[in-house]
Amino acid sequence: MKKANKKKNICSITKHWPSVNDMKKDLFINLDDQTITKLYNKGKIAKQHIRTIKNSDKKYLCINIKRKTFQVHRLFFYWKYGFLPSLVDHIDNNSLNNNIENLRELDKSGNSFNSYKRKSAKPPTSKHKGVSYRPNRKKPWFSRICLNDKTHNIGYFLFEDDAGQAYNNKIRELGLEGICPLNDTHQERSRKINQFDPLPKEMNHIKNKFLNLEFMADLK
Repeated sequence: MKKANKKKNICSITKHWPSVNDMKKDLFINLDDQTITKLYNKGKIAKQHIRTIKNSDKKYLCINIKRKTFQVHRLFFYWKYGFLPSLVDHIDNNSLNNNIENLRELDKSGNSFNSYKRKSAKPPTSKHKGVSYRPNRKKPWFSRICLNDKTHNIGYFLFEDDAGQAYNNKIRELGLEGICPLNDTHQERSRKINQFDPLPKEMNHIKNKFLNLEFMADLK
């Protein structure tokens, strides 16, 4: 009888190599060209493969070392800094970009913030993160933020973009703008436009017309 194939699990780096010096006995990591050399195997370059995390849309580059699987971005962080946090975050939210400057230590709440609206088994009720639709209320769009196991209920709003913008405003209030992608609301787009040099007075009617068209398009 054939044995069932067991799926390889991601292995603990620090359990396998208690220190970076221990790792250097087996590997050499070039952070510039992002290659990993197997010193124990005639100096062969380790092949990196993409692996999707179960129950998630996240994909990570992994390598196999002595029949064990490791995530490349965590190996890079450990090699560079000599310690390994529980979570290593990709700053640009691209989980395949393992440039060492794109990696940082982050706690679980921060890691969840540094992501756009995630896929779920049920269809989302809103295009914005932190926003849900409550059809039984006069103002049906509800906005909230969960941070460190604490829920910040922001409020109910008549329009979806208003709820999404309230989420953005709360993110700024909590000082999380640097790690959390903001919702793409018409207010946010207007804010970006206003950051540029002011238009001449004779051009303001064109700007206002553009913003009104965007707002009406969001209502459709």
